[in-house]
Amino acid sequence: MSKLENIYQTLGINTDNGLYYTNETKWKSELQFPNRVLRLLENSIKPDAFFCIDNKPLILFFENPNANADP
Repeated sequence: MSKLENIYQTLGINTDNGLYYTNETKWKSELQFPNRVLRLLENSIKPDAFFCIDNKPLILFFENPNANADP
């Protein structure tokens, strides 16, 4: 089990209650983010996953934050 999967399990969050993986396209069709938030998630911040409440990303998850950083 990856470190992130362990965190999700500890927090009791999953894809049924608000967890979305950014490498899947499901979140783009299910959530209605403002364009600015969408661009930040896809192009700047680049989390591995995020947890949403009321269609708002509340917690961002990173497996290796340095790998996602722009040079």
